[in-house]
Amino acid sequence: MVLSYGSLWIMSNFYGAEAIGLLTLCISVASLIMFVSLLGFPHGSLRHMAQLPSAHAVTRGALFCRYMIMMIPGSVVAGVVLVLASRWLSEFVFSDPKIAFPLFLFGILLPILSAQQMMIAMFGGIKKIAYSTAVQNLIPSLFNFALLGAALLLLPRNLTTPVYIHAFAVVCTVMVGFWLWNREKRRFGGQPTLLPSCQEILRISMPMMITAGMFAILAATDSFFLGIFHDTREIGQYQVAFKIAFVPRLVFAALASITTPKIAEIHKTGDKERLKQTVWHSTRIMTAFAVPCLVVIVAFPEFLLGIFGEEFKSAAGVLIALSVG
Repeated sequence: MVLSYGSLWIMSNFYGAEAIGLLTLCISVASLIMFVSLLGFPHGSLRHMAQLPSAHAVTRGALFCRYMIMMIPGSVVAGVVLVLASRWLSEFVFSDPKIAFPLFLFGILLPILSAQQMMIAMFGGIKKIAYSTAVQNLIPSLFNFALLGAALLLLPRNLTTPVYIHAFAVVCTVMVGFWLWNREKRRFGGQPTLLPSCQEILRISMPMMITAGMFAILAATDSFFLGIFHDTREIGQYQVAFKIAFVPRLVFAALASITTPKIAEIHKTGDKERLKQTVWHSTRIMTAFAVPCLVVIVAFPEFLLGIFGEEFKSAAGVLIALSVG
């Protein structure tokens, strides 16, 4: 989290709101296209990996390969579509020709982004949550932060530099992800078992695409429509306001990751009084953190946004609205 916000600070202070907006818009467009091309495979792979008993753990390696191979055609086709549509999207949808090449680059990157999503899910399926989180957040944030720092010293500053850095960070993340998987694969034991057929994989994965699609649409719609009706500078201002407003939610997610297993364990025992006390205690902790955060954000929105640069102070109203909402 610290590295992610550090990267955002570097981009906002040295490249500006327009560069952040350009990168955010490209990520949103790629995410919307990618969820269709993946056909729910990440969720299906997580389910199949989790259901494999330890006696057949050795089969996980072959299952990994099967899912990756099935993912490739759809992601390549989706990438080609984005490459071919990049100029049209930039001129007729977003009315900004400078978006064309970054979208073209993300089209080339789409199969690699898809592989990253598959790894996140499959590491989760084998209960390697640390690896899953690393591939999702830690490793790309680390590469982004390091490369942005190096770029300040070595490269000229322009709007597309953060886009190139993000693309390179994703490639590096996937390479590290493959290395982590091969390292973990050596520990798989047991006897091999039959793999699910391609038809069965599709039968399991396709319904999950609807759920994944809803999350993808919710995550990307705001930036996408801002890109249609506003310029990339305003998208960048909105993104910084959103990131600041999201800080309390990150803490909630961390607390939930601790309390949810505990609540599930208590619920299984049927001890309703202890369950009630645990839920009440968790709620009090979250409220005790949320209220001071909300007060600080509402009282000092311009100061918080000013940390990321003077041009972001105009998003004070947006920050308050996102925090209260």
